[in-house]
Amino acid sequence: MEWESLSWKSLNQENISKLPDKPGVYAIRIVMKGKPKKIPRIFRTDKLGILCFGQTGKSLRVRLRCFYRSANEGQQLHAEGISYYRLCYFKRLQLNKLRIGYKTFNNQDKAKKTEEKWFDEYERRFGELPPLNRKKG
Repeated sequence: MEWESLSWKSLNQENISKLPDKPGVYAIRIVMKGKPKKIPRIFRTDKLGILCFGQTGKSLRVRLRCFYRSANEGQQLHAEGISYYRLCYFKRLQLNKLRIGYKTFNNQDKAKKTEEKWFDEYERRFGELPPLNRKKG
């Protein structure tokens, strides 16, 4: 799967500020004790700890800044960020456990098609969507 070969970086404000201001697709995963957290799924275990996929037709930097603010502060800017905030608030799972991987494109159509492909592949492999994605797209 294409998301398996992404280059992963910590999800923090410094790394977000360096993200491209271009259309793209991204994955967010969780890491515990330096290794991806295995997440049991319907068909098999996701050994990469993928929490969600997303895409943007404008700016990866802006979109992931919205995720970060939603996940950290509960702001209503990004649906999956809000889900992370609500699910993890009482468990004290800090944002420093999250990693981002992404791929950029020159237009929104390619980003959208790649996101659809990632969702289809993940669902076929694991029997459901990543835990923070309530729907495709």
